Amino acid sequence: MTSDEGSSAATAELIRLQRDWLLDICRQLNLTPTQIALAAGMAKTTLTRLAADPNHPHALSSMTIDKIVRRFGVSPPASPAEEAFRHAVEQTVAALHSRQALQLASPADVARTVIELADWLARAGNGKAEQFEGVVSFQVEQLRQKRST
Repeated sequence: MTSDEGSSAATAELIRLQRDWLLDICRQLNLTPTQIALAAGMAKTTLTRLAADPNHPHALSSMTIDKIVRRFGVSPPASPAEEAFRHAVEQTVAALHSRQALQLASPADVARTVIELADWLARAGNGKAEQFEGVVSFQVEQLRQKRST
């Protein structure tokens, strides 16, 4: 993958996350993108184009996001890195749960383990399933040892 392809893929992921965020806000507030745009003081097409087109080529500016956040009191959209970490946390908790490891140590120790594993998985990226299983197994043993001490 060339750096242009990587940049393009990252931009597409950012736009997808922003679109999902906008559509979630519309559902939560029971408002249309036009209503949100006008209430936040921007041209309606700023949001309607993104909402209507899954292949929209432009990300929202930080100023546009800030206007929506301030006007409606919502959280800003997750970045691709935050989304990857959230997904990694879900996978980590599921892996520990399937091994009945969530009760092996104190909540603080388990939380630290979840964060370490999720951080590793988010940085390692896709295609590391075998390595992840090995790392999880190692961490479960570490939790068991903490429990027995």
